Parts: sequence; C-alpha cells; structure tokens
Amino acid sequence: MQAGFASFNVEATKASLMSVLACNSAVQIKLIDEEAAGDRQVGSVAIDLKELLSAPLKKAANGLMVRVCDQTLAINSNGKQVGSLRVIQYLEDSG
Repeated sequence: MQAGFASFNVEATKASLMSVLACNSAVQIKLIDEEAAGDRQVGSVAIDLKELLSAPLKKAANGLMVRVCDQTLAINSNGKQVGSLRVIQYLEDSG
C-alpha cells in the first residue's frame, strides 16, 4: 500500500469523547494482502486515540483550531514486528 486514507466525522464534545475513550481508546487496523490467496492478513496496528486528544491545539490556515497527531507505529504479526505504518490523525474543533 503506497497511500491510504480514511475519514470519519464524529460530532461529540471533548468530555463525551474522553468518557468513551476511557473504556476503549484503541483502534485496531488489520492489514490484508488482497493479492495473496485467501486475502492473507499481513499484520495489525493498534492506534491509541488518547494521543490525539492530548495533542496541543493549533490554529490551521483556515482559522479553525485543530489537533494533529503524527505517529509511526509497528505492524505486528504473531508477536513480531513485520513493518511500520505512518498514521496521521487530524481532529478539527468546529465549535
């Protein structure tokens, strides 16, 4: 995978997000090789969303306040690191 993108719109207050994330703050990404026979799972990555909520607020070019978290995370398979995945999370505070 050279580049991938996913976008999710969530309308919630920071307090309600923190409440939900206190119970389960990780998003699990499973990487699948679709060209392999049977769509073989290559590995998985866990993304901690609390990192994004604790990132400092910055003013974006459009004037909105945003939080940005840029991480390189290990892709794990059977307890071994088999690669890395760069994950950029962007949270826009629309008021």
